[in-house]
Amino acid sequence: MSQIVENYRAVHGLRHYPAIEILEQPVASGRTRDVFRHPTDRSLLIKVNKSAPTPRRFFRRWSVLKAVRRVYKNVVPLRRELGEYSRMEAYEAETKRHLQRFSHLVMTDRGVGLVVRASRRLDGTLALTLRKIIQLGIYDKAIDTRMREFLDWYEKSGIVAADVHLDNIVFDETLDSIVLIDGIGDKTFIPLRAWFPIVNKLYKRSRARKIRDEIAYRFMDVTLRKDALRILLWIVGVSLGIDLMDGQLIDG
Repeated sequence: MSQIVENYRAVHGLRHYPAIEILEQPVASGRTRDVFRHPTDRSLLIKVNKSAPTPRRFFRRWSVLKAVRRVYKNVVPLRRELGEYSRMEAYEAETKRHLQRFSHLVMTDRGVGLVVRASRRLDGTLALTLRKIIQLGIYDKAIDTRMREFLDWYEKSGIVAADVHLDNIVFDETLDSIVLIDGIGDKTFIPLRAWFPIVNKLYKRSRARKIRDEIAYRFMDVTLRKDALRILLWIVGVSLGIDLMDGQLIDG
């Protein structure tokens, strides 16, 4: 049995040990989890579930439904995510460049934490998401090539990763690779993608196409905004009689 699955089964055992105290603010935050720096190992990050919102009155009325909801919201996604990490171990040579490395589970003062390797830039800061890279106008041909490699792997690999978008894909400069940092596992009540590979393959093909389209749209939007600003500055410069190339008066 994989050590990753054993880690999951040991979650309840973790509760008998002192919890790691997280004092810092999150370095990143998603819809369901906050991400913190590991307090003793800066090469690692800890992902911890956010506090669950108050359940609807219907669930509060029935204790059984409340328990089922808690298991589905907290335990099931973690179990499925760890299952994917475990299953993809057999494809390590193909996935290590594109899938964030899982380390182990820990108990924290905020709940069970998923410890992963931090993806970074060359200056040591955390890797930028694809959305941020496009917004900053630094999405270039080299990154586009790596993105094509990533999407090719995503479509052809057997990984179940349903919630993939520009906010959980980062460019790890230390690996010179695009890395998936979240969205792993099937989050639906009935995990059809995990049960039927053909369903998973068709879904990922569609998801990859949408990601390509979104990148193209956002890249074009940023480019047009920059060009519009350049044109506006040129018009202002001409109207003031200033050559923006050297800052001198056009007549001078």
